[in-house]
Amino acid sequence: MDQDAAWKRLFGLPTVVRELLQGYFPDVARILKLGALRELSASWVGADAEQRHGDSAWRVPYADGSGRSMVVLLEFQSTVDRGMAPRILRYQAMAFEALLRQEELDADGQLRLLSVVVYSGTARWTAPGAASGVKISRDGEVLCLRPYVLLDTGQAAQDDFPTDNIVVAAFRLDNAASVGDALALARSLTQGQSTRLDPDTARALMEWLTIMLSRSEDDETRAAVAALRDELLNREAGMTRLAERMKEWDAELLRRGTEQGIEEGIERGIESQRGMLRRQAERKFGPATAAELGRLIADISSTEDLQSISDAIIDCESGHALIAAVGA
Repeated sequence: MDQDAAWKRLFGLPTVVRELLQGYFPDVARILKLGALRELSASWVGADAEQRHGDSAWRVPYADGSGRSMVVLLEFQSTVDRGMAPRILRYQAMAFEALLRQEELDADGQLRLLSVVVYSGTARWTAPGAASGVKISRDGEVLCLRPYVLLDTGQAAQDDFPTDNIVVAAFRLDNAASVGDALALARSLTQGQSTRLDPDTARALMEWLTIMLSRSEDDETRAAVAALRDELLNREAGMTRLAERMKEWDAELLRRGTEQGIEEGIERGIESQRGMLRRQAERKFGPATAAELGRLIADISSTEDLQSISDAIIDCESGHALIAAVGA
């Protein structure tokens, strides 16, 4: 999954879209009934049968009971697209045409649109047609004088927004200066959200974090991802949900090393697994158990055997039971 697809996956969650509006468009969020947010198909067919595929589309009613609603169109870019304005305008026109045919315009025959481009690239955005924000009129209409609002994750990450907002934290993680900073932000994000996210949302958030943290292939990044996995797996609430995902990550890291034909890389991956198991055991059972486990697995080089030991750490109720299972 590439970077643009990762952002699209994250913003396929209603919780994330709600927090995008609350964090970066608070005046808009205040006039909307965010609890009624629903996803629309982002594939539009025009009156001439032309098809266009956007990234993400959502509809949310106004909170005043007026029958008005807002359609939010989201696009994700990691490179500058100088044709973004006409592209957005075409999406808007096709959305209007499609909803008109489906008789799903607002009660007053209008379609209220807010188009937002989330840009995660490193070069400065130079494409024309971008607005930096919107205004709200006295009667609650959202006014945007340009085709779309640009949210540059690099600039948005620097603003003084609350870190318990998923989108704010995600932008900051995307622009972290080092792996250590990214890891700290990822921990903060998952810890802060763990008590209020449903399992599907938490799983999708973790998949996005994995992609973003794994963009670099260096050892430091791999170790950071392993440490985050370890920490999450030993939280009681997330242990079962993430156990299978951890196995997939380990298999993927080993596959990459094999494809590259670098035996040293494979050995480092196995040693990283051993280190991860020791950290898991220490967090759950204490340093004595971790030390004994380290001695028992020092010569184990089979990925399958190490994964079985990871399962044992999750399943065993005590350090004694773990040592007995591994030493058997």
